[in-house]
Amino acid sequence: MEEVYRLLDKDITMFSDMMNQLRADFEDTETLADELEEINVEEVLDRLGDLATLKNRYGSIEEALEYRDTRVQELAGYKNIEQDKSMLESFLNIEFAELNIIASRLSQSRKREAKVLEEILKGYLETLKLPALTFNFDLTSLNQNGIDSVDVMLGSSKTDTLSGGEFNRVRLALMAATIAKKESKQGILILDEIDANVSGDESIAIAEMIAKLSKAYQIFAISHQPHLSAKAEQHIVVTKVGESSKVEVLNDEGRVQEIARIIAGENPTSQALAFAKKLRSTQVITEFKNE
Repeated sequence: MEEVYRLLDKDITMFSDMMNQLRADFEDTETLADELEEINVEEVLDRLGDLATLKNRYGSIEEALEYRDTRVQELAGYKNIEQDKSMLESFLNIEFAELNIIASRLSQSRKREAKVLEEILKGYLETLKLPALTFNFDLTSLNQNGIDSVDVMLGSSKTDTLSGGEFNRVRLALMAATIAKKESKQGILILDEIDANVSGDESIAIAEMIAKLSKAYQIFAISHQPHLSAKAEQHIVVTKVGESSKVEVLNDEGRVQEIARIIAGENPTSQALAFAKKLRSTQVITEFKNE
């Protein structure tokens, strides 16, 4: 065709350029065909499926790449995790050793103070007709309370086996042991039948102990025993009339009558009245001497 253009004396430049472009395009097509023969179509489809999944999960391929870069950085930070773990374990071992030292000192201090408290309680418990109280320490693994497991014994009995009366008297002894030396009142105690289920001697001991406590506390005691009622600075009787309750502060004569009623019932005998007068007169003499 180029020869024909020359014979016709035509410009063949455009025709040559078009033919050259056609040959180049043909060669590119052949090259692409060769490349396509080497491509695994299934792999391409799987790849496209993966890209679609990434776009659905992260919004776009760019965002997926950003997420990948973030995770790569995090992974790089884990390269020294074994070293960091070893350092942390060493630190914890040091702290544990120091805590054990502190707990041992605390245990020694507890045991010293326990001996002091045992000695203080001894006299109060003896007054309340009870055996000595002891603190038994057992070693345990370190916890938030230290390394001590403490059990309290009253004589040969554990505290969880004490009767209600014994437990109440131990409480009184502990309260008495914590009275400050100053005369000012330290608070209010409300005792509900703390002298219940005890013998006569024990009831007397409880009444005397509460009288000592009254120097440091304002005490409201509910009692059905004559000894505590006789020692109180003020005797209040609560009775129920129908649906209403009546509260009466008794005078001296009324107190004798009420104490006699506590002793012998609604119709007190002359002996009960005589004993009630004796209890009150003894208390009045004691109060007079104290003043």
